[in-house]
Amino acid sequence: MRKKRSFKILSGMLVAAAVLVAVPLNVPAAQARSYTSAQEMDGMPNPMVEYQSVAEAAQAAGYYPLSLSELTGYQAEHIYVIAGDLIDIRYARIRNDNAKLLVRTAPANLMQNDDISGIYGATWKKVTMRGVPVSIAEVKDENGMTTNYAAHWAVGDYLFAVQSEGISYTAFMRALLDGPVDLSVNYFTKIEHHSMDDDTIPY
Repeated sequence: MRKKRSFKILSGMLVAAAVLVAVPLNVPAAQARSYTSAQEMDGMPNPMVEYQSVAEAAQAAGYYPLSLSELTGYQAEHIYVIAGDLIDIRYARIRNDNAKLLVRTAPANLMQNDDISGIYGATWKKVTMRGVPVSIAEVKDENGMTTNYAAHWAVGDYLFAVQSEGISYTAFMRALLDGPVDLSVNYFTKIEHHSMDDDTIPY
C-alpha cells in the first residue's frame, strides 16, 4: 500500500487558475535578502531546493501554494522550496521571455516575521484590498531608480508575497487586487485537512 501523507488542502483548488498580469522580474542584488526560516539550522548549505513541478514542491513542503496555471499565459520557469517550508515560484510569460513574476507562499507559524518578500531597504506602505492589509513597496536599483514593485500580506494561516517589474504602479495594484490578493482571500481563508495518496495531487 502506498504510504499516505497528510496535507493542508485548500477547499476547491482553483488557485491554479488565477489570472495575473505578469511582468519582468529582476530584483537587484543590493535589494536581495537571504531568506531564513525559524527552523533553519546554522551552517546549512544553500536552503533553496529546486523542483520540476508545483506538485513536487507541494509534496516537499506539505501544503499547496498560491500558483498559476498555463491557461493564464504564464509558465513556471523555476520552482523552489526554501528552508523546507517557503515555496517560491518564478513565472515567465509564455510569449515574452522578458516578462516574469515571482510568487511566494509560506505557513505563517514557521516564519520569523510576516514579510517573506525577500526585499529589504524598501519603504512599505499599507493599503487595504478585499479587506486585507497589504504592504506595498517600490524596489529601487543601485541608482535609486524604481525598477519594480513588491507586496506582501497574510491570509488565514499563510503568508504571501509578489514581486514584479516593468509596469506602472496602477497596473501593479490592479493585478494584485484582481489576482493574488483576491485568490488568497477566496482559497486560503478556510483550510481543510485531508489525507491523499502521493500521486493524486491535482496538478
